[in-house]
Amino acid sequence: MSTIREAVEWVQIYWHDEKESEKLKRVLLIGDSIVVGHGSMLRDALYGRFGLDSFGTSKIVCDHEYWEDLKLVLERKKYELIIFNNGLHGRCISDAEYASALKDVIGKLKTYAPIIAWRNSTPCFTLDSEKPNLWVSRVPERNAAALDVAKKASIPIIDAYSLLKDHSELSADGVHWKKE
Repeated sequence: MSTIREAVEWVQIYWHDEKESEKLKRVLLIGDSIVVGHGSMLRDALYGRFGLDSFGTSKIVCDHEYWEDLKLVLERKKYELIIFNNGLHGRCISDAEYASALKDVIGKLKTYAPIIAWRNSTPCFTLDSEKPNLWVSRVPERNAAALDVAKKASIPIIDAYSLLKDHSELSADGVHWKKE
């Protein structure tokens, strides 16, 4: 496990529609600021059919506190589906260390929900030639490592990268997405 940290680490947890959705099947989104950005929109789209919660963090799966933070969410509700992503943080963590920790977390997640799906990391763009985005080339490398782990774990894959890779116009800042 790693103790390498970014300058600022954060965790955001949302339990949506607690009262209105308490009898519905629940979905949990796990990821980073991309999940934080679209979690409420997805909750609105699923309203009345599924309850939706989300866990977003800047911590990489190899962080020694990652699993403990995530367990807080997992042990509160029963989930039918977990859509999982992790990869846009911890740039200096090797792909081998990342893949090993990812395999471990996916194995643990399988004990919390009957369906786990991997959503790969969305593309990053350099929108300002004066400020190159170091994640532009790193995201495909991280996605390749994660894809190998997800395939070996026999879980479905949601390919958000391919869907968005040719759409820099939808990027707000080279990493995050506009509402559209």
